[in-house]
Amino acid sequence: MSQVIEVGTNRRGRDPDRQKTEHRRYPGYPRYHRYSPMLDSFRRYLTDAPTPEKLATILKNIDEGDIAAICEVSQEIEAKDLYIQNLAARRREAVTALDWEIVADTTRKEDDEAQEAAEYCERVLRNLSTWPNTLKHLSTAIGPGVAVSELLWARGELVETVDVLGDRLDCDLYESPAICVITDDARISGIKTYSPGFIVHLPDARAGFPFRVTLTRATIYLWLLKHFAIADWSAFSEAFGQPTPYANYDETVDKAGREVTVDMLKNMGGGSWGAFPQGVTLSLLQASATNQPFEAMMTWIEKSLSVGWLGQTLTTEPGSVGSLALGRVHENVRASITLSDIHNEAETVRGQVLRPMVRIRWPQQNRPVPHFKRQVVEDQDLDNRRLRLDELRFAREVGLPLDRIWLHEELRIPVPKETDESEA
Repeated sequence: MSQVIEVGTNRRGRDPDRQKTEHRRYPGYPRYHRYSPMLDSFRRYLTDAPTPEKLATILKNIDEGDIAAICEVSQEIEAKDLYIQNLAARRREAVTALDWEIVADTTRKEDDEAQEAAEYCERVLRNLSTWPNTLKHLSTAIGPGVAVSELLWARGELVETVDVLGDRLDCDLYESPAICVITDDARISGIKTYSPGFIVHLPDARAGFPFRVTLTRATIYLWLLKHFAIADWSAFSEAFGQPTPYANYDETVDKAGREVTVDMLKNMGGGSWGAFPQGVTLSLLQASATNQPFEAMMTWIEKSLSVGWLGQTLTTEPGSVGSLALGRVHENVRASITLSDIHNEAETVRGQVLRPMVRIRWPQQNRPVPHFKRQVVEDQDLDNRRLRLDELRFAREVGLPLDRIWLHEELRIPVPKETDESEA
């Protein structure tokens, strides 16, 4: 059985001779994404010498389908700004640092089949040496809004995952909103990210074009303000943070004498100097010590970045901000963001990895698709935990029936593989 995949187009030009690429659906797929000296060694350096006009043009190009631009800008900003890099790492590590498991889908009656499918998927993924790196790569979608990995199959089984560089992505909105991968064999048209050949993680996907509202777009404006604030402050510090040599010359001094004076001032190594006629006095005025606009601007920018990436500021700025109660509220906000990231990842993995694995392994059997689950470690509230245990003890004393699986989850005790049918 074969499936016909239509090749897309990209920003590098339109393909007048639209070709079609055939591939075998079973048992294996060709590998499209490989390292390319031509494609992967070239960098556009979009954020060098930034200006509002330049970044506005980049954002307009993104809206026209240049998805690689938003990925490149995200990487460059994180590489240049340690604070943003730290925020992005914390946001992503909140998900990737958690262990994962494959849980059977118990909503169907075929529990044995569901458990078999879950065990098969977990065994295959655990044996993939590239799967941990792929999960980290998918987390980089937090920011630009997209991350793509290729799935390689052999004899009906997933054998490898290959992470696709962000600068290889493109989209032709005139044809379809499908994301394409630029390869050596398809530098103009690209390869559409079909399923089950690729994973396309869009954590903040919205109706229409999913890249008009992303964390990276919001970060660009704040990063630009920070860039100019630092540049202006550096210029100010160079001019007024060190002594400025200047000289006064009498009107009787000839032109040669003035040139000697000017050359001497230039060669003293200072960032600024001055030569004035006799009677002219230079006064270097400093800003008020009680008003520091640079520090206030930097504090506002970094707080705004913290709120955007983490939903709060206390995690990055402890000690001087907020009360304990406010800190708990902010922590709950941050926890909700992490849970949302975990949910988005789980939906992507289940729909684009686990579902094809089950369908290919058991074709035309409609096996239940298992769930990808992160093992979230919640903070313990001892008072509420003690009250919950008292409620369970009371329910047992009055003879309320309790589901054994639910009870194991509530008590956080693993379910044994072979349980005794008799009541304990």
